[in-house]
Amino acid sequence: MLKKKIILVVSIILVTFIFGSILIHKSENKFVKQITILIPTPIKNFIRNTLFVIPNHFREFNFLKFKTSTLQGRITYLEEENKAIMAELFSGKNTSNSIIKSKNGREFELKIFQLPWGNFWALDPKQRRNHKRHGYLDIHLDDVYVIFFSGKILKFNSKDIANNFLENKEISSNISDFIKNADEKWVGVKDILILENDIFVSYTKAIGDPKNACYNTSVLKGLLNNKDIIFEEFFTHQDCTNGNKRNGPAQAGGRMVKYKNSLLLTVGDFMDLELYLTAENRLFSKILSIDLKTKKHGVISQGHRNPQGLLYVEEEDLLISSEHGPKGGDEINKILTDTKEIPHYGWPIASHGTFYGFESTEIRKNILKYKNHEDNGYVEPILVFEPSIGPSEVVKAEYRSDKSFLVSSLKNKSLYEFQYSKNEKSAKVTDEIFIGERIRDIKLVKNGEYFLILGNTGSFAILNPL
Repeated sequence: MLKKKIILVVSIILVTFIFGSILIHKSENKFVKQITILIPTPIKNFIRNTLFVIPNHFREFNFLKFKTSTLQGRITYLEEENKAIMAELFSGKNTSNSIIKSKNGREFELKIFQLPWGNFWALDPKQRRNHKRHGYLDIHLDDVYVIFFSGKILKFNSKDIANNFLENKEISSNISDFIKNADEKWVGVKDILILENDIFVSYTKAIGDPKNACYNTSVLKGLLNNKDIIFEEFFTHQDCTNGNKRNGPAQAGGRMVKYKNSLLLTVGDFMDLELYLTAENRLFSKILSIDLKTKKHGVISQGHRNPQGLLYVEEEDLLISSEHGPKGGDEINKILTDTKEIPHYGWPIASHGTFYGFESTEIRKNILKYKNHEDNGYVEPILVFEPSIGPSEVVKAEYRSDKSFLVSSLKNKSLYEFQYSKNEKSAKVTDEIFIGERIRDIKLVKNGEYFLILGNTGSFAILNPL
């Protein structure tokens, strides 16, 4: 009998607790409102502050959590606004001059100039909050062209470097007509390539309704002009992927280089881990060849995760790519161009990297099966970075030797020197030059200097081997 009474009392308490929780959390419901109106306010307050104190605190906690998240987002936005304002104030100024040493003791002169990467006065109102300091550069005669993720284009004369002030000029264009969802983090320009008087820009293109957030990597083409540049589509297609809705169109590749009579374009996997099911029939995870006259495209190589660097050494007919692998699996690859079949570089089946931890159990069963590439029918990297360095562009290290190269690093904020000969199976790291900022792009200039775009401050830098 006592047992039944205990069960009854517990049941009544539970029902009352649940009902009270509903009253607290569903107070906007019409039925609940009618009930709560009948209950005197002192009784409601007493119940809320005693019997239902835990649900009440839980609701307050969720409210404060939401409020904190909102404020944190606002703080982050204001911090970026402040950085953009400071970049505008110090526009063109030489902010740093130093002599740095590599790990092996080689000396370099490093000069840094601030660039104005903010979009406060953009003609398009949607662009006025699109402040992205990641950028790319190319050189035409004595002029340096820099383009940021947002599509903002700057031009300045390289001779101004000696005067310690860059008189930069913004070049207007219609590029914002092509870049949809510009406020998303990874949406925007991925590279710039100038060939004679033509300027090519790769970017993440939203297909169909931009709200669908379905993307591919496409290329625009324009004619260099001192006043403005009118872009038009050079290469695009209707296939797209929205494989990672949390991060948007990350891992898009986009690096371009001239290769014989074609333009080469790297395309990543857009963090679509199920892409391996259909990748062979789609234009993702590949290096594409696009004829500069006919615009017809072909596939140079496949099985790439996020190739961010590409170098063609014409005199040796050597093509080298750098690639972001998964955790601990960044690669330098020699791209084979004389094979009957399209060479496959392993991703996502073979990689020296490992899982991050967010991948589903089903995905883990089907990808990253092998570390060894060659024994499983794939092309082995000539160099693997473990741990990862976040590689971006590749250039020749002519100051060292004809067989030396530099790969820039985002994660480690350094330039890694490596040595490689065309017929060798592997490359070897020979030195490291710490720059101190994420290096998004690097170009070798005719006089032996290197021009860099730095990601943390949106600056332009000159590295001169001494």
